[in-house]
Amino acid sequence: IVAASMAERRKHIPKRETDSQADIPPPDIPTPSPPSPSLSLPVRIFVLFISVLFVLAVANFATVVARSQTITQVVRELTQPEFTLTLDQLASYDGSDPGKPIYLAIKGQIFDVTAGRKHYGPKGGYHFFAGKDATRSFVTGCFEEKCEQEGTEDLTDEQWAEVDNWVKFYSDHKEYFRVGEVVK
Repeated sequence: IVAASMAERRKHIPKRETDSQADIPPPDIPTPSPPSPSLSLPVRIFVLFISVLFVLAVANFATVVARSQTITQVVRELTQPEFTLTLDQLASYDGSDPGKPIYLAIKGQIFDVTAGRKHYGPKGGYHFFAGKDATRSFVTGCFEEKCEQEGTEDLTDEQWAEVDNWVKFYSDHKEYFRVGEVVK
């Protein structure tokens, strides 16, 4: 009854020329607020910088994932920095100390082969390679100390191709991974 009487009253109120339905927003629709001010230049530069860093991080992660075969390798490659060792320093990673990792080097690249301790440790069949850059031994089959001292200058192109195959083997291995390089 009240609503009907209010509608009846509105019919009798004269309309002014300036009144129109378009000028009065419906009561349940909020009036739009003015646009917020744009971000300041330093804030925009900061946001751009963070965006670029994010893109680079994602690209780096994608590259590591593409090269790696396991999630363990991905985490290891993203978190473990590479380092350098001299040949004398490398010698202490030959597996004789069970508290240290086992490293071997080929073509100056150091690989952690600790996961193969039974092979590369003191009683393992590949122990000769542990704790040294055994590039020459990998391709000549010479496992005497004198062979290591002969260097690699006289290796043939075919032997260097075989060295590259060994580097690929260790680089792509599920359990072994590169940790650094040998410096003179």
